[in-house]
Amino acid sequence: MHLFVLLLLVSSAFASPAKLWIRRDDKSWDEVTCSDPNITDAKAAANVRWESADTNSSWKAALSSWQNYKPEGDAVKLEFPAFISDFYGGPEGWDCQDPVNTPCSTTVQCDETKHPAGFNSAIATSFALGKDNTKAAKDSASVQNDLTSAMGALFDVWKKTQADYLSEIFSGSNQTTLQMLDSLIRDGMMNMVPVDINLSEMVKLVQTIMFGQMIPIAWAVAPAAFTPFVLKTGDACSDTMPKTLHPYMTQETHNKTGVCWNGNQFYVLTVGTYRVDVQDDTPGLPDSEPPFQPMSGGTHDVLDGKSWGGITLEDIVISSYSGYLNNGNRNGFNLSLDDSGGAVDQLILAGGIQTPGFFSLPVCTSLWNTLMQIAGSPTDKNYYPCGVEVEKTYPAN
Repeated sequence: MHLFVLLLLVSSAFASPAKLWIRRDDKSWDEVTCSDPNITDAKAAANVRWESADTNSSWKAALSSWQNYKPEGDAVKLEFPAFISDFYGGPEGWDCQDPVNTPCSTTVQCDETKHPAGFNSAIATSFALGKDNTKAAKDSASVQNDLTSAMGALFDVWKKTQADYLSEIFSGSNQTTLQMLDSLIRDGMMNMVPVDINLSEMVKLVQTIMFGQMIPIAWAVAPAAFTPFVLKTGDACSDTMPKTLHPYMTQETHNKTGVCWNGNQFYVLTVGTYRVDVQDDTPGLPDSEPPFQPMSGGTHDVLDGKSWGGITLEDIVISSYSGYLNNGNRNGFNLSLDDSGGAVDQLILAGGIQTPGFFSLPVCTSLWNTLMQIAGSPTDKNYYPCGVEVEKTYPAN
C-alpha cells in the first residue's frame, strides 16, 4: 500500500507543471543542441523542455522573420505554418489551416529540425495540438425538417466552426491572431498533456454535449408542436403543487416536470394545444384543459441522469435561467464562443452543460403574464409564451 501511494504521488508530480527552469548559460536558442539533458529527458515537464530550448526567444524571432517575409520573383509564397516549419528546418507541406492536412498533425523529432526550439515539445507539437483542440461549436442552425437532417446540420456547423477557427488562428495575418496562437503555446502549455485522461469519460462528455444540443431540436420538430419553456413561479420548493398554479397545471405535471433550484420552484413545460382555451378576461379555465403540460421526453423519468447523455431537467433549468439572469432578466441570451472569459472552457468540463446559455429555453417568471401571452400572442412570437422582458405587465405599452 505504501508503495502504491508513493507511485501515485510521483506520477502526479510528473503530470503537473514544474517550476520554470531557467537556462544559466549564455547560449542563444540557435546554439542549443538536441543532446541537451532537459530536452532528451522524456520525464522533464513541458515547460522545462520549452525553456531549455529557449523557445520563447525563438518564437519571437520566427514571428519577426514572418512579418518581414516578402518572397521575391518566382519564389514560392509560403503560408504561415509552412513558413514557421521552414524557419526551424522542419518538414515541408504544413498547411495547418486545413483540418485534414496530415503533415501538420505529425510529430517532429528534435533531430529533424535545425534547432531544438522547433521540435516536438515546442513549436511543432503546439501547432499539431492546437489544431486538434479547437473550440467546441454551439449549434444555432434553424430547425430542420426532421431530426436526421438536424443532426447533419449540427455536424456541418461543427466542421465549419473548426475549419474557420483553424483558418483564422494559423493565418498569421494580424497581431490579434498571432497573440491568440502565442497564448495557446506559451511555455509549452499545449504539451502539458495530463496522464489521467479517461477516454471513456471523454466519450460520455461528448455524448452529453451532443444530446444537449439535439433534445431541443427534437422537441421543436416533434409532431406535437411543442413550445418548450421554463416557468419560475415565485413559489418555494414543495412536493405539492402551489395553489397559485391551480387550475393551470395538474399535480401529475408538477411531479413530472418540477425542479427545485436554490429554494425556488421551476418547471420545464410546453403549452398544451388539445382542448386548451385560455381567455384574457377569465381568471379560471371553465372550458379548458390545463395549459401548462409536460413534453414527451421532458420528464424526470426520461431525463433521469442515466440516459440521454446524463442530462436532467435541472441542467436545462439552471442553464436557461442563468442565461436569462446574465442577460439582465431578459430572454435572448446567446452563449459566447469567446473563450477569453472562460465560458467555453467551462463548457467542456464536468457539469459544463449547465453553462448559462447552453440550453436557451425561454424563461417565464410571471404566471399572469405567461397566461396572457398564451391567450393573446401567436405561438411563433419570439420567446413564446414568455416574451423578451417577461416582467412587463401585459399588454406592453
